[in-house]
Amino acid sequence: MDGDRSVPEWRGIIPNSFAHIFENIAKADHKFAFLVHVSYLEVYNEEVRDLLTEDKKTKLEYRERPDHGVYVDDLTDIIVHSPEEMEEILNLGSRNRKDV
Repeated sequence: MDGDRSVPEWRGIIPNSFAHIFENIAKADHKFAFLVHVSYLEVYNEEVRDLLTEDKKTKLEYRERPDHGVYVDDLTDIIVHSPEEMEEILNLGSRNRKDV
């Protein structure tokens, strides 16, 4: 899904979507302000884990509200300003994934 990020033509859908988000923000009317938040979670054996924290033991719970949709309590949320920052977070979270 993330492909070979060292070669632009081989980048996967995930890094390309990061670039797409910020390209569209740059094209948007300047009367609008944008704030991009990033989270990264893993669902493994029906357990939800936050991949952006050092705490590997805490199991998180997902919930649903009609006015909010599906969300995960206490999930790390990081504000980013560029696709490069998003890729750094992707790399951090990927290192914290469960080894299968």
